[in-house]
Amino acid sequence: MGKVRSSTRKFCGRHPLFLAALVAAGCVLAADWKWSAGLVLAGLLGTAGGWVKHWRVGLAWLACGGIAVGVFTWRNEARKAEERALLQSVGGEMRGRVLKDGKGGGGYWVAPAMLLTGPQAGAQVWWEGRGEAPVAGSRVRARGNFSP
Repeated sequence: MGKVRSSTRKFCGRHPLFLAALVAAGCVLAADWKWSAGLVLAGLLGTAGGWVKHWRVGLAWLACGGIAVGVFTWRNEARKAEERALLQSVGGEMRGRVLKDGKGGGGYWVAPAMLLTGPQAGAQVWWEGRGEAPVAGSRVRARGNFSP
């Protein structure tokens, strides 16, 4: 047991930001469930860091966790708002550029694409089509609307 503890201390001494990164990742995972859970976990881990190590370490862990939760929540809400706007947009002819080679079989394929036209130009979507699967960089065109 002493050897494991010693090697853990050496590792954390050589990589001082490793535990802060674990705190940030754990807080983001909790925030994926509920943003307030991420903040509570940041507070708990910050308190634990201050109690086990030093108050500065606890403060740094709290800041890392809180900032990670804030950035994750902000980006996630922006993505959801763009998704809602895309789903509410009127259908019609859309053009896009395939970002990765299409995958599928039986005459149907799916690939990530970036919209080139319409009110949501620049949005990345999963494009479904029939026929031969396109390669990355291909331009695609279709009529229809979006669904989740």
